[in-house]
Amino acid sequence: MNVKKSKSSILIYTLLFISILLVLLEQFVLNTNLYSYFSVNAIDTQKARVLAIGGINLARVQLSINEYEKKDEDKSTQKNAKPDPNKKGKEFLKNILPNLNRWQEFKLDEKIDGFDGKVKFCISCENGKININEVFDFKKQSFKPEMKPFFDGLSFGEKEAKGSAFARNLEKFFKERKKKLDDLSQLLDIEGISSLQFLYNPPMYDPPKGAEEAKRKNALMDIFTIYTKENKIEPWLFSDSLCGLLGFRRPQWNDSVKMKDIFEKSIEKFKLDLGKNWKDNWDVLRPIYEKRFDSLRVIEKILSPQFAPSVYTVISCGIVGRVEQKILAILSVEKNATNKVKAKSNDKKKKSDSEKEIQPVPAESVKILKIYWL
Repeated sequence: MNVKKSKSSILIYTLLFISILLVLLEQFVLNTNLYSYFSVNAIDTQKARVLAIGGINLARVQLSINEYEKKDEDKSTQKNAKPDPNKKGKEFLKNILPNLNRWQEFKLDEKIDGFDGKVKFCISCENGKININEVFDFKKQSFKPEMKPFFDGLSFGEKEAKGSAFARNLEKFFKERKKKLDDLSQLLDIEGISSLQFLYNPPMYDPPKGAEEAKRKNALMDIFTIYTKENKIEPWLFSDSLCGLLGFRRPQWNDSVKMKDIFEKSIEKFKLDLGKNWKDNWDVLRPIYEKRFDSLRVIEKILSPQFAPSVYTVISCGIVGRVEQKILAILSVEKNATNKVKAKSNDKKKKSDSEKEIQPVPAESVKILKIYWL
């Protein structure tokens, strides 16, 4: 009996030992898999962040306008030809307008770029929004006359912030605050506005066939701005949400192809001073927005008389594997004197090119004002 008990005990201890080993082995495999997963995830996160920052730089390139002289162009033709003051604006709009408020997507291939991934970015113009800091007169403690009709009729489609109720709450907010906003997120302190969407979501890029995109919501950050210098709105570059409030046609993801001819015809009629009389000149933009000028009556007095956009918002997204990193940047296009040209010498003696005086000429640079990781 003792021998049998001894053998049974050994068998039990052996089974217990094997069970413990199996548990330890399972835990080891689990930890290894978790470490591998988190390592890959951490690497993909860094790659995605780099791509997101790269999207901001791609946007900066698109917003930069550099005109270079063609070396093979006849100099005599240059001297005799009259400069077109609208040429630069036309070239800018050809580059920006078809993609404004829409995703631009670029894919990376491991064989070419080192790893698979995707970067997409969306450019919006701050000059196509309402400067919330300029709608209220802090001395008179009331809305400025040109802005009151817009806010009295403003409707977000939400029960908590609709029409004149929002105007009253905004007026009360400014009276209590007694100063301008430092950041648009401070608007969320207004009564009844917290339920509204704050950040802008561009239309879905290349949605699957048969998929119905949810009704696009108007976003506070896409209606209002604090970064423009004056309370003027540029009709060429209306924001998506402002188009929604005014009842205009809103941007679609494939407009650069679908509306190519419409954009080209409108841009061909572009002039810097069309804004001097938008009522008579609105037919230039009517094919793009598909609405008559009457829809602009509530903001007619703050439409920009001169085309001079300078501040932009860029949402950039880097995607690697299952990881997505998103960043928002406020960009400012500023003139500086970084470019230089050779000036003519007043001396009677001829000088070589290297001896001629160098003079600066205005150029444009795109500076980053703020960056937010989303």
